[in-house]
Amino acid sequence: MKKKLFEMEQKAQMLMTKTSPKVLALAVAFGTSSFACADAKKLMEDIIGIIAMLITALAVIMAVVGIVNYASAHSEGDGPAQSKAVGKIAAGVMLAALSIILKAKAGDLVGNIDLG
Repeated sequence: MKKKLFEMEQKAQMLMTKTSPKVLALAVAFGTSSFACADAKKLMEDIIGIIAMLITALAVIMAVVGIVNYASAHSEGDGPAQSKAVGKIAAGVMLAALSIILKAKAGDLVGNIDLG
């Protein structure tokens, strides 16, 4: 038991020295615990989950900015600016859909990776 704990500690120390502190901070922030785990497929699923969360955040930001831009352009009667704003809203919706698909298919994506 002590040997296994020692090996896990060594793996965690090795990962900490090789991995950027920002990635570890993201892992802690999102509650992933497999960064100190030897299961590479679980690690890949967690990374895909983090990417999906970042895409979701970007989608929300784009949609909100698009809505604000549309409201501003509509009040001024600026047709080209309205079209641009609708494009931002559509991009935000598409990114949200991409994030949902990525979260749902993360296991399938990782399942196709041959690690051995």
